[in-house]
Amino acid sequence: MMMEPICLDFEHWQVHTFRPEELGRHDLLVREIHQLLSDRQTLYFLPEKHLRSVADAADWLKTAILNFYCGRNYVHLITEKNNHRLTGIIDIIPPATSREYYTLEHYPYFIEFYLRKEAAGQKLMSSILPMVLNALERRGIGQLAAAVNRSNHAARRALENSGFAYQRPFDSLQDLYLAQLSNELEGARRAG
Repeated sequence: MMMEPICLDFEHWQVHTFRPEELGRHDLLVREIHQLLSDRQTLYFLPEKHLRSVADAADWLKTAILNFYCGRNYVHLITEKNNHRLTGIIDIIPPATSREYYTLEHYPYFIEFYLRKEAAGQKLMSSILPMVLNALERRGIGQLAAAVNRSNHAARRALENSGFAYQRPFDSLQDLYLAQLSNELEGARRAG
């Protein structure tokens, strides 16, 4: 089942999926994705996400769009309002997809996010994440998890400021954080 896209509007930024407006700037968006996902500072804690070429970025975007409509994961773009430039990416990963990659006792939705290095230190994710959590709660999602590199202090702070709490070590490099969004909705889904 496909999740309803998240559309958020802030003073300087927007959070949205790939919209018809992006078709007119497709090639530029592909280059921006390549810049974001090939930047060493952005991917310092996630080197496995590195894209080697603009062609890889084009493939990444095609896959992200297809995966959204297949329900495998839900990529949302963070763009600047004034010029539509890509500032970051938020990826929501449903339990069925995380089961393919992780062995856990319980499989919540997961979130990953990446920001352009120029956006670092602006507390952007600390302001956006609470709104994303509210949007996910309205969609019936009861828990959201994040696996964060222990040395990534900025991501940990953004998660903690948004209501995530440390749970336990996730693997040798990362810790698991969890946000409890709504017990009532989660309980109603299990009962129904």
